[in-house]
Amino acid sequence: MTTIRGASHAGSWYKADPKVLGVQLDMWMDDAERGDRTAQSNSKHPAIRAVIVPHAGYSYSGRTAGYSYAKLRSIAPSVKRAYVLGPSHHVYSKSCMLTLADSLETPLGNLRVDRGEVERLLKLEGFTKWNSISEDEDEHSVEMQLPFIQRVFGDNPQFSVVPITVGSINLSQEAKVGKVLAECLANPENILIISSDFCHWGSRFRYQFRLDTSSPIHKSIESLDRQGMQLIEAKDHKGFSEYLSTYRNTICGRHPIGILLGTIASLGDRDRYSVQFIHYEQSSQCLSMDDSSVSYAAAVVTVT
Repeated sequence: MTTIRGASHAGSWYKADPKVLGVQLDMWMDDAERGDRTAQSNSKHPAIRAVIVPHAGYSYSGRTAGYSYAKLRSIAPSVKRAYVLGPSHHVYSKSCMLTLADSLETPLGNLRVDRGEVERLLKLEGFTKWNSISEDEDEHSVEMQLPFIQRVFGDNPQFSVVPITVGSINLSQEAKVGKVLAECLANPENILIISSDFCHWGSRFRYQFRLDTSSPIHKSIESLDRQGMQLIEAKDHKGFSEYLSTYRNTICGRHPIGILLGTIASLGDRDRYSVQFIHYEQSSQCLSMDDSSVSYAAAVVTVT
């Protein structure tokens, strides 16, 4: 009997109607390609191995996500497996949690879980199972990537997904999981999708730090985010961790990003890998302490 993880956020966080949803996803990817000069001729650029993508409701983050998935759309025929790493917002864990499901539902069609790879990872330190399908379905960070993934890769019958929900792990654990996934990143038939929003600013997020009180709040937020983005682009795993400790920036996917940096660091040819942010925006521009916003960024990891 096939166990299916339901599309629990369809109809609220994104459209449940497959025709409407498909049109939206295509529009965001098409708009991104028109606005991204580097997308005009992907064959002239290094091979894509990973992306960083936001995971808010599509009305807020869909446009930014389109920049990452437009990149993946250009390499879709060569990709057979996607490792999707997102943070755990509701369940506290010191491990990386793997799904109990065989299939992941989306309004556009179901995605097959690579159960063989899931079972392999479960034998390794740092990985565990979700307690239940319902707990898995409560979490949105991985699910928000699935409709885009289905739209980009769904025509390939060999394609499968390895969903990984990352708990509250430390720098050392990020490095250990990164070492496990290094071989996966190096394989051109795989892609890593890192699900993360950036700064959550405002009293409702209990975070109102201002890096620069002389500039508008939204500019200060962007400066703070870009400091972190520069460390990610520099592939500085320790520096990114220290940045988070110093500023407490509310980057919810900090541990999946840390695993990505640990993965690159564990590769013997790490200098061949490049991380580049290609889009950044905020849900709104904060001008007063009563305002709030969430930042979204898209990045691509390539190898020469």
